Amino acid sequence: MKPMMNKLYNLDNLIKSSTPHQLALTPNNHSKILNKDEELLLPKKSPEFNKKKTLILDLDETLVHSSFTHFDKNDIVLNVDLNGMIYNIYILVRPGAEYFVKNISKYYELVILTASLSNYASPLLDILDKDENIKYRLYRENCTFMNGIYIKELKKLNRNLKDLIIVDNSPLVYTFYINNGLPIKTWYEDKKDVELYKISSILKFLATTKDVRSYIRKFVKRNEIIYDEAMKIMKNFENKKIKINNSNASNNNLINDNNYNNNNISSMNNISTSKNINNINNIKLIHDSEDNLIFNKEEIELYERNIENKGKGNSQSISENEKSFNNQNYKMKLKATTMLYSK
Repeated sequence: MKPMMNKLYNLDNLIKSSTPHQLALTPNNHSKILNKDEELLLPKKSPEFNKKKTLILDLDETLVHSSFTHFDKNDIVLNVDLNGMIYNIYILVRPGAEYFVKNISKYYELVILTASLSNYASPLLDILDKDENIKYRLYRENCTFMNGIYIKELKKLNRNLKDLIIVDNSPLVYTFYINNGLPIKTWYEDKKDVELYKISSILKFLATTKDVRSYIRKFVKRNEIIYDEAMKIMKNFENKKIKINNSNASNNNLINDNNYNNNNISSMNNISTSKNINNINNIKLIHDSEDNLIFNKEEIELYERNIENKGKGNSQSISENEKSFNNQNYKMKLKATTMLYSK
């Protein structure tokens, strides 16, 4: 047995079947820890997260790797008191972990759930999550010990399972909720690892779905994400969304794009002919289903003038004014703007 493993097992006996890579998180001043005697581990969602799904993240071998022997280059070193003895714990941070937490928090309510001791994980997370993007930290006493494994019972998290995802390198811990889990490869020291970047695209996609389980079961097979299959599903989903948006645009005379700020866009249902040109002054921007900017109000006014000229028998046509617009997107923009006045 390697010396490091001897050390691990000695500590394992000391702290009752825990090892450094099982140590878990306590909350900082802005995170809430709940008593293990409470039936539900989390309170109801706060209003800021009502429209967001919940993402459960594991810590060790998912975001970091720790050891009692130093690495060639340690990312973090912690001095941890375990039962009155001080241990140095050397930690490597998975490539992209800090950025991942910060970025994915824009799409999810984040929760750390890991089967570990707080006096290791709390100071570690204080370093990893300096901006406090993680809403809650749950740890060993919030898990259920069963057959030598700390099980993570998602039903106790007080969240609808259709809106809940767990990312963990050990699928055994969420074995009762397999359609909620995204397994990630166990990480130790590979500095070229890109798993967090890869899984981010899937998480951003799942954040837009009605029930995450109906999609996860399609591309997670035998505890592994089949990325090729996931990409196909995501592409098909996007294509269907585009078709729906186009159909709605035909009916409502407006193509909506929720990825942009629509606060200043007025209702367009009443704009049907060039006689409504004065209403265009209330329009900030319009977008088409391909995420391309359609004509802004000045361009629409020019479009209207050209239509009027053409109606009066003037030989001038829209195409002659293409140089006034974005040539690359002209056809798409013209089509989308024309739909605005189709009725």
